[in-house]
Amino acid sequence: VSMRTMLGMVDWATLTLLFASMILMQMLASTSFFNWLGLKIIGLSRQDPRILYFALTNISGLLSMVLNNVTVVLLFGPLIYSIAKKMHVNPRPLYLAMTISTTVGGTATQIGEPPNVVIASKMNIGFERFIMFNFAIVLVQVVVCSLFLYWRLKDKMLQGDYSRRTLDLESLKADNRITD
Repeated sequence: VSMRTMLGMVDWATLTLLFASMILMQMLASTSFFNWLGLKIIGLSRQDPRILYFALTNISGLLSMVLNNVTVVLLFGPLIYSIAKKMHVNPRPLYLAMTISTTVGGTATQIGEPPNVVIASKMNIGFERFIMFNFAIVLVQVVVCSLFLYWRLKDKMLQGDYSRRTLDLESLKADNRITD
């Protein structure tokens, strides 16, 4: 097989999208965007583990519609784990539900899942048409997925001697400011 033939088999649109997505993710990670967003979610949840669960799973599902889902999990995961530990909540059910929600949410657009770019390019489907068919269905699926997973995991989320802990959000915000 010649080099020309091999290069002709490469899906350059997918590689370009992945490369640009990685640059964007690196920029967002280096500015502490995900830590800042996570702290905003904690503030909105009033540090209630149930509200925090639904906020994290649904927001991460929505984020993965516009950002690569693997990167959302990798950058959001450590924050979820550390905050859950500080709140005396088992981080595994939160992390599992967030991972599944981002996987489901990523299927809504060509950006969220790299295979979607390949599928759309091979079928000659534009970005707006892809969203037109997938967005509403996936949005409902993310919500249903988080509800189902909460029903299955709620007993594992709160640890045995759970006593609601409140975090000092002001000091966390000071430690996790967005930088440039």
